[in-house]
Amino acid sequence: MPKISNVHNLPERMTRLLSQSYKPNPNRMGVTGLIDSPRIRSLLIERYDDIEMDISDMLSTLIGISVHEYSESKAPANEDTEHKLTDTHDSEGKEFGITLVGKADNYIEPMIIDIKTKATGFEKFGMLDIEEQLNVYAYQRRKRFQNVDKLVADIIYRNWKLMLVYGDYPPIAYKEMEVPLWTFKEEEKFIWDNLNFHKDHPYDCPDKYRWKKNDTFAVKNKGAKKALRVLDSEQEAESWIKTKGRGDSIEHRKGGCLRCDSYCNVRSVCRFSDKCIDKYKGEK
Repeated sequence: MPKISNVHNLPERMTRLLSQSYKPNPNRMGVTGLIDSPRIRSLLIERYDDIEMDISDMLSTLIGISVHEYSESKAPANEDTEHKLTDTHDSEGKEFGITLVGKADNYIEPMIIDIKTKATGFEKFGMLDIEEQLNVYAYQRRKRFQNVDKLVADIIYRNWKLMLVYGDYPPIAYKEMEVPLWTFKEEEKFIWDNLNFHKDHPYDCPDKYRWKKNDTFAVKNKGAKKALRVLDSEQEAESWIKTKGRGDSIEHRKGGCLRCDSYCNVRSVCRFSDKCIDKYKGEK
């Protein structure tokens, strides 16, 4: 088991609510694991007992878990809810080499629905992971000759505030979001591509999984908080000032990999993170 601390002295009535991570089974892979970093899965398997984390790290999962459990308890009889599907081979009988496990929140033929608790504005960072996840769920249903022609993400905004409702800010704390549906062959290819990537590159962690943000350069007027323009290089910022005749300072905004240092479950045993335990900093 990971070494769990309680730096903030959370009371027992709270700690018992929090769900800890689990060690992946090398022979099984969930859909969320399939669409995530191979490195995270590999380190969870190999260094699970060496991981260090604080119980407070799990607080962010509490809302999502609660919403899912409550949704399941309220589902009517005609909804196929939290139904676990497992696949060991593709549509032509070729073995995956691992058991793929998927469990969509709801299936009401011909629609798959998944509930997501998200921060407002999450869309600007991309929705590809939701699209990938729901299409793998669709594949598992279609492979069983069940009809799927619509994918929906029920978005609950966990930090929505009425006082901020203006312009394109969500008018309420909920949004029904239709997700692009791929063809069955596209879904199967995606699964194979990701399975092979996990197999061939078990310690890779591409930038998209690390939530990498590049350095930027903000053109500002001295003393002003808001930037006139934000550009990708200092040279572009200098050129913009000369061309526009506006701005008298350039602020270097440091990028980085947000997930690595603040949100990754294996950051204590991964050399990519500044929080890595010393003995693992020089390893794979």
